[in-house]
Parts: sequence; structure tokens; C-alpha cells
Amino acid sequence: MSITNGDGSGLPVSLSEVSKTYRTGLGTPVCALDDVTLEVAAGQIVAVSGPSGSGKSTLLYVVGGMDRPDRGSIRVGEQEITSLGDTQRAAYRHQVGFVFQRFHLLPALTSLDNVLAPVMPYRVDFDKAGRARDLQTAVALPVNSLHKRDPVSGCATPPGSSHTGQLTW
Repeated sequence: MSITNGDGSGLPVSLSEVSKTYRTGLGTPVCALDDVTLEVAAGQIVAVSGPSGSGKSTLLYVVGGMDRPDRGSIRVGEQEITSLGDTQRAAYRHQVGFVFQRFHLLPALTSLDNVLAPVMPYRVDFDKAGRARDLQTAVALPVNSLHKRDPVSGCATPPGSSHTGQLTW
């Protein structure tokens, strides 16, 4: 997990006693996060890895504002995101980008086009292509690559292996 803001400097992330439980179709509770407390300093890079079902994606989803924890608090920079209403959380998500390690890239697009795709429908006050190149540099993808996804990424991870993700602000 790497948390950065628009100028490339880092944002601190703080989780305090964060828990999230899902229910299966039969109503059985499945604890994805159990009292997670984590401090990520501004600019620090943290790998999130583990076996399938260990809560990696849930952790990224709650920090990214895509899901709400059942309890606990999450602060990104100066913003307490667990207390945001639906509209505020949607606005927060527009500032968050996920870079997944596998199966989340469009094979027909170049690496640059894959980075640009999520922001194309939006009017923004920054250079989309420039920001996409900056993000590619941040995750060590070739900036001027015309390669499709498989030659430039870890997308060919074997099924059943663990995956990691990165959040970018």
C-alpha cells in the first residue's frame, strides 16, 4: 500500500481497531478484519500479502472508501473517512486509485491506456496523460510502453496464489 497525493508526496494512513465481518449466503459470519490497528507513515510503502481469504482486499477496500468497516476508525491524511456520508465517500473515492496485480487490466489496451481508462469519463483539473505517466513511474511500469498487459505486469499470476494491491491518492 502506498498513499500519495497529487504532488507525489505521501499521506499518512491510520487504522484504529478496524473490524469488518461479512455474512455468507447462509448467514454465517466471516471475519475479514479483526481489530486491525495500523500506522503507515507519509511516503512509506507497505506490502499487503497473504493467503486467499486473509483480508487483504477488504483492508484495501475500507481504506479506499469502497466499503465501510463495522467498527473502528480510518484516517487518510487529515480526513477521517469512516465518518463520511455516502456523497462525501463517493467524492473521496474519486481521489483514490487502485493498482491491482492481476486480472484488472484490459488486455486490448496499452499500459498507459489502462491507467488512463478510469479517469477518462471525468472532467478533472489536471493533465490526465501526465498523471497517468506519473502513476506508471510510481509503480515501475515502462512509461512509454506500447505493450499490452501481459508483458509489463504481474497479471499472469497463477490462479489460487495470493495477490497484493496498491492504493494511490
